[in-house]
Amino acid sequence: MTSADWSAVRLSLLVAVGAIVWILPIGIAVGWWLGRGRLRGRAIWETVIALPLVLPPVVVGFGVLYLCSPRGPLEGLWASLGGSPAFTPYGAIIAAGIVAFPFLARSAAAGFGNVDDRLVAAAAGFGAGPWMIARTIIWPQAKPALWSGIVLSFGRALGEFGATVIVAGNIPGLTQTIPAAIYQRVQIGDDAAAGRLVLISVVLALVTIGWATALVNRKR
Repeated sequence: MTSADWSAVRLSLLVAVGAIVWILPIGIAVGWWLGRGRLRGRAIWETVIALPLVLPPVVVGFGVLYLCSPRGPLEGLWASLGGSPAFTPYGAIIAAGIVAFPFLARSAAAGFGNVDDRLVAAAAGFGAGPWMIARTIIWPQAKPALWSGIVLSFGRALGEFGATVIVAGNIPGLTQTIPAAIYQRVQIGDDAAAGRLVLISVVLALVTIGWATALVNRKR
């Protein structure tokens, strides 16, 4: 393993963790809204949230790149923050988070939606307030689905290529993640280096899946 390979591994893990950090509160809020709220046009909202699952990642990346452009609709925001996140690790984190978001939001919605409302009604009848009901009844029942969504989102962000390479580029040591590094190694004919990174990707995927299964089973 070369230093460039290790850099790609570290950046992939950083991007995946960063993506989870920024989408987690939004995903939980959206999941609660979908799972516990009384919505009109629920199917429309669910379709919009699921769009990143079916759109080509490069399409998602192009949209994110447009929003991250220093001359785009959010130019004032980026100026106030010191510069555009395009072609930086922050851009990769934003792109990976958007692609992974549906896994988290849909899992959270399923978890909150499957809460036994009879228990909620019984607790309310005994005088429990909304916070106590959420903490002692809703959250414990929804937790396995939430953990599953978090780990699946982490795995999706870890393996994202199309959106991140459009937004952040493929700059070795700066924005090159494992998938982008594999692509570059294949392009230059370095099959041995590509094979090492493929093996690391398989190991990380197995660890992620095993982690998700263990967490869900334990929480249940």
